[in-house]
Amino acid sequence: MLLIYSQVGLDTILNNYLLFIMGKEIEIVIIGFASIDIFNLDSCRSSDSTNKFLAVPGGSSANVAVGLSKLGVKTCLISKLGQDAFGKVLLKTLKKYGVDTKGIKFTEKARTPLVFISKKDKKKVLFYRNPGSDMKLLKRDIKKSCFKNAFLFHFDSVCLTDKPELTAVNQALNYAKENNLIFSFDVNYRKMLWKNKKLAVKRIKEAIRKVDLVKLNTSELFVLFRTKNINAGSGKILEISNKTKMVIITDGKEGSYIRTRKSFKFMRAIDIPVVETTGCGDSFMAAFLSKILEILKMKMRLEDITDEVLEKILLYSNTAGAITSSKEGVIPVLPTKKDVESLLNYKGLSN
Repeated sequence: MLLIYSQVGLDTILNNYLLFIMGKEIEIVIIGFASIDIFNLDSCRSSDSTNKFLAVPGGSSANVAVGLSKLGVKTCLISKLGQDAFGKVLLKTLKKYGVDTKGIKFTEKARTPLVFISKKDKKKVLFYRNPGSDMKLLKRDIKKSCFKNAFLFHFDSVCLTDKPELTAVNQALNYAKENNLIFSFDVNYRKMLWKNKKLAVKRIKEAIRKVDLVKLNTSELFVLFRTKNINAGSGKILEISNKTKMVIITDGKEGSYIRTRKSFKFMRAIDIPVVETTGCGDSFMAAFLSKILEILKMKMRLEDITDEVLEKILLYSNTAGAITSSKEGVIPVLPTKKDVESLLNYKGLSN
């Protein structure tokens, strides 16, 4: 039993209307992975012994793009989809939630990626991407106009695994640099997508050296620097990158950390019943970038953000991630501003 989840709420309609009346200039550009996530709904059985599945549009980059759009940010996603039914579903979904899709291309040379996710064993995530359509993104597919009036460019390591996509990402980085955009990078390490760990670590560290802010979780910190000490590990990132001004580390149900050249802050996770954790990091990332965008619009430098504001940003981002964990799927349950503010008010944490 395979279901495509579809949901259009009042918040989505209002968000799209706001995007229309405010104009269509892009504020944040994202490049990378879009897929169909197929959840095994049977918590007692593995994916090869059940017929209960839920298919939901997703993929790390698509999740962040939609997450930002639902938070009121004008966002463009650059990716390549398969010329197939799943690719059409993804394009329709992106448009439905107000994401600018002029950066989306299609190919007949590869299928839209599928990702099988098991409730029984979260470590058994299976990517059908050998190759996936996203890996066929070309240098010439990147539109320079997407970057013209933007503030920020975001990507993750999934789009660094193979050529020609790697070349396309480098072209996007060049356009972003020409337009003085802030660079954001989510490590988002997926072992099975890489030829070997050595290559993954090499390319991820190369990316870190180019960006202004980097996000990773505690497991990824260990992969990169062989340490579980968050303070020491975040310090190592600042050591290898003169450009990086901000390191964000998420630690699941414990909370999240932020390290700058001046400060090291922690914010506890929001206590909420958890149903599904897939996509929580993407939801966190979208919320975080939405707040960074507000700061950039005020002409403030990242290095000048006060400790008090850093804590508020972490709290807001933790709350967005918590909301996403409370329901099945990812894109349909990514929160709006109203959702985040309502939970903060309910918890007595608004300010």
